Amino acid sequence: MPYEWLSEVLTALSVRVGGLGGLAVLTGGLLAATYAIVMRTMLRRGVTPIVAMLTLVLAMAVGSVHWHARPHIFTLLGAAILMALIDRASDGRGTGSPRDAWWAAWPMIPLFALWANAHGGFLYGLFILGAVVVGDRIEMLYAGDSTRDYWRGALIRHAAMLGAALFAALLTPSGPGLYFHTFGYLRDSYLVDNTQEYMSPDFHTARFALIALVLVTVILAIVPRRPSFRSLAVIAINIAFSLVSGRNLALFGVVALPLVAKELQHAVVTWIPDLPSRLGRRARSGSVIRLVFGWPLLAVVAMALLARATKRTDPSPDHFGLGSEVFPSTFNPDVFPVRAVTAARTAGLTGRIFHEFTWGGYILYAWPEQRVFIDGQTDFYGDSITREFTKIIGATPGWRRKLDTWKIDLALLETVSPLADGLVHEGGWRPIYCDSTAVLFRRDESAPPALKPDSSITATCRNLSIPPLARANGDPVAGLLASGGSAH
Repeated sequence: MPYEWLSEVLTALSVRVGGLGGLAVLTGGLLAATYAIVMRTMLRRGVTPIVAMLTLVLAMAVGSVHWHARPHIFTLLGAAILMALIDRASDGRGTGSPRDAWWAAWPMIPLFALWANAHGGFLYGLFILGAVVVGDRIEMLYAGDSTRDYWRGALIRHAAMLGAALFAALLTPSGPGLYFHTFGYLRDSYLVDNTQEYMSPDFHTARFALIALVLVTVILAIVPRRPSFRSLAVIAINIAFSLVSGRNLALFGVVALPLVAKELQHAVVTWIPDLPSRLGRRARSGSVIRLVFGWPLLAVVAMALLARATKRTDPSPDHFGLGSEVFPSTFNPDVFPVRAVTAARTAGLTGRIFHEFTWGGYILYAWPEQRVFIDGQTDFYGDSITREFTKIIGATPGWRRKLDTWKIDLALLETVSPLADGLVHEGGWRPIYCDSTAVLFRRDESAPPALKPDSSITATCRNLSIPPLARANGDPVAGLLASGGSAH
């Protein structure tokens, strides 16, 4: 299934052009565009600049935990554009004639065609459009004679947008298969329940998200007028999505918080009529609050050129950090096994490898000759391999047999982990590299346990400098852990 192929191509091109700096520019540019559109949308809704800015800061704080160089940033941008287009179709143009419906619907075709090829989050956009249509229909049922025509026209336009979006999402190499693939993954309870980003948020750490959810509840409870059912439906579905999965918090900030800001603005004007003049005049649509592309585009191009000029293709950790660099040129060796992989590649090590789940993508990037056991694309690997990985990495009963069944030759593990502690006290496995981040084991049936039962690999590896490994056709040089915990 060529899933998210467009985002993969774009990110690969950014790395080819500017290394990891190019990827940082692409990611930062997309995020900046997202929040610029959110700001512009609030200002077009009549929100005063100060209220809009405070809302934007909260939205960014809520979403910043998911500012990663991954395909979901395309969904953040798509959601921001979608809300701007929903507002455009809600402005009261006509009464819902076919021409008006087409005027509202045609932007959905390029938007969702690109979105569906970039990230599976296009489903979120379909749900938002569905909520808007339901809200319009409920509003029409309760509307008086003076407003019923408006809501009927809005319903027709938004329904046309939903229809166009459903069609445009078929314009992928997979066609209808993409729907089955994405829905099938979300229905896989094991993969979803064992993937951290799909779990409910931990409000002990996601404190800005907790503040945002409480504020939304309080504001909607005290505003003097009832928000439209359209807004309520969109806010409600975003609250539900956010409580079910932490990865949806960023979307809550992009979509729901600006709608609440509009209601807060109306309440402020009702309670203190002259307050808007103190906070700042409303933005006038089509004048100074117009999304200007010139300067931002120039800045992105300049950063891309700078990233290209400072591009490094060697993934070694020799110059990690921002001390003398404008852009990072490698991954953080305190988080990823940068030194271990560099040593293994230099030694030409080969074999069937088992490794940490979150390191699979890094190994694909930094050690392309080596096949991985698993990486973050669990929808490709499926339940079976994911279950096997979980049982092995947790050192649950039977893990030795499973390593034998998979014919594992190498194990690249976090230094502080149950499996690393198990292997270092297990005969048949020789640690050939170790630092504070990672330890690399090689199967050696003749090797005795590397450490005594009362010794700890954590204490042995910490601050231990190990020379590079010898070539694979020879024995590793000095630096191996010896029995008793000393290096030789």
